[in-house]
Amino acid sequence: MKKDKYSIIIIDDEALCINNLCQSLKELEKFEIIGIEQKPEVGEKLILKKRPDLLFIDVEMPHITGLQLVQSIKDKVDWNMQVVFYTAYDKYLLEALRTSAFDYLLKPYKEEDFKTVIN
Repeated sequence: MKKDKYSIIIIDDEALCINNLCQSLKELEKFEIIGIEQKPEVGEKLILKKRPDLLFIDVEMPHITGLQLVQSIKDKVDWNMQVVFYTAYDKYLLEALRTSAFDYLLKPYKEEDFKTVIN
């Protein structure tokens, strides 16, 4: 059964990147941003509380990487949450896939790459 709207949380320490992603997502009716966080340690609590369908998470952040955060909550996520690692570095691709990434988006992203991930 398809949902009317898919919920999204964005975790990224860079406000500009969050704003760019929000702009792209606002144009899509099927998606609703239910949370944004710049601190990964707070982001973990937000994910577990809000239970998003889709998580956009930066890889390189202070204190903990997005890869480490997703790995640390893996056993606590008991719903179908897709993870898109969102980073400026392609060197994390293999590790992201091994951490159960749904997809991988390089920043700054091209609109066609964003649409491919969303579709």
